[in-house]
Amino acid sequence: MTKPSRRSNRTLLAAALLGACLPSAGGCSRVAVPRTTEEGLREQLSKMTRERDDLARENRDYKAKLEAKASSASGVLMSAEAEGVLPRLADIFVGGMSFVEADSKGVWTLHLVIEPVDGRRRFIPLTGDLRIGANIDISTTESAPVGDATVGPKALSDAYRTGFMGTHYSFDLPLKLDGRTVPAEVHVKCEFVDAQTGNKLLASGLVRVRRTTVASDE
Repeated sequence: MTKPSRRSNRTLLAAALLGACLPSAGGCSRVAVPRTTEEGLREQLSKMTRERDDLARENRDYKAKLEAKASSASGVLMSAEAEGVLPRLADIFVGGMSFVEADSKGVWTLHLVIEPVDGRRRFIPLTGDLRIGANIDISTTESAPVGDATVGPKALSDAYRTGFMGTHYSFDLPLKLDGRTVPAEVHVKCEFVDAQTGNKLLASGLVRVRRTTVASDE
């Protein structure tokens, strides 16, 4: 039996492709690229673009830190005007978007929002250590701790959030509530220690408890 030549194989392939574009009742039919492939390529491109932008921001951040260290080491001083408008941390607040709720298993969690601001009440980033404590009233004169956490600089940086709800820091703190006697509010106290200056700032607030019906285990 005669083995087909490479030339004849190419001829057959060309004929097959030509047949795919022969005129039909609806006109010339095209060899369509699956939409799923197009969407996959778009998603991949979008992901690569985000990663590129993230790396660019990180590089700018490192560059700014190096320049700040170099300026400090060389004794470069700001003008009085620049010094006067330089944003500095002035206060921290327990945000109004904070709340307490239970999941389907009856586990209670404090969803805490912290808002740091400068002297003009504009958001300003935090770098340092944050201690969080949660208490509930058990009588008119006594309270009991139901949760606490210490957040270091890295975890604090990871808690940064921004979006349509504003810019803030977000934390989820498990609470020791049995579900039988649920308070209407939880007292939250926070202490922040600035890593650069060593200054301490305190914040406190009452966080509402969302009443939910938790199914008991049978």
